[in-house]
Formats: sequence, structure tokens, C-alpha cells
Amino acid sequence: MNLFTATPPRISIPSPRHGATKVAAACLSVLALAGVTACSSERQEFVVVTPEAAQSGVPMPAGLAEALGERAKQALVKSAEQHEEIPERDVQVKEVSAADRLAALRSGEATVAVGCVGEMLRELDGHKAQHLQELYAAEGDPDREKWWDIVHSSMLGSLPAGLSATYPGVASPCPADGLPQNSVLLFVGEDVNRDDLTALNNMIVSTSDEDLEG
Repeated sequence: MNLFTATPPRISIPSPRHGATKVAAACLSVLALAGVTACSSERQEFVVVTPEAAQSGVPMPAGLAEALGERAKQALVKSAEQHEEIPERDVQVKEVSAADRLAALRSGEATVAVGCVGEMLRELDGHKAQHLQELYAAEGDPDREKWWDIVHSSMLGSLPAGLSATYPGVASPCPADGLPQNSVLLFVGEDVNRDDLTALNNMIVSTSDEDLEG
């Protein structure tokens, strides 16, 4: 990849399957002359994990992480409301250790994880992050949008199989560490459908630092 040529983010489009953990809710059985009848419905359970912040605010101040997690929750709930085939979707926001976000996604304990492109790249591939940081610093006055794409694409290419990410957001809620820190949401590809991804992308690219701080 030519690091000095901005390329559009390579977003992996998941299948239309409505994934997530499905919990069967048994209806009340009704006794009748014909026998016992029962019905059941399914509820989707999504979990959005936010990183627990250290005292220094790394990787993301707790208040900003919580605000971004709540916005992701709202986007997923509204997306489900547009589909009659999804009877109910329960979305929870949970705080986990920053280092446990990827493990939570890979194990199925979480559907979406909140982060920033620079700090997530360091988590995924520290050597690549350090190399890009040196190139970024060498430019002196780097083109911000070009480097958003470079760091985001590098992060996306470092994700484990089965995981993907939204577009980089306009907010930068993580402390500066030598790389762009645009907000981003990682997710389990088979659990997030096309409409969900559209909703998450629309949210992340329209949410500013002021929105999160407010």
C-alpha cells in the first residue's frame, strides 16, 4: 500500500443475516380440548462494549466512551425498529477493560466495541502503528483526511477474521498519541446486517467531539 496516497476505507459489508444471540421467550401454554398449545418468540441481544478508562483518560475518557456507546445503542435499536421480522432487540452497553474489547468480540460476548483508530491499531499491530507514527511526524504538517484513511485502512487490515469496522468518525475522543484518533466502532461481521452498518456509519460520521461532550 502506498502510505502517501489516500484510499477509500475498505469496509467489509456483512451478510443480510440478522445475527446476535437469540433468546427464546416461551409464551404461556394454553390448555384446550385439542391439547396444549405453546408459542415462542425470539429476541436479539446485542452488547456494545466501551473501554474502561485509566486515570489518565487512556484510551478514552469514560464519559466520552459512554456517550459514544449510547449513540451506537440508539442507532442499533432504531435500525431494528425498521424490520418487522425482528420482534425485539435488546441492546446493552457494558464497560470492559480496554484490552478485552477484541476478545469480547471474538468470543461472542459483544457485538460492537467502541474505540479510536490510532489506539486500536496499536492494540492490533504495535509495529505498524509505530512505523506510521514516524511517517506521520516526518510530514510536519500532515494532511489530516489522508492520514485518517491511512490509519483506518491499516487498522481494518489488521483485524482478525470475522471482525470489521465502521468508517472513521469526525470526533477524536481519545488522547493524542502521535496518530489520528478518530472514533470508530468495531463489530462482529455476521451479527451486524447492512441496515445496522448503515445506521452505525451514519452515526459515527455525524457525531462530533461537541456532541460527545454535551
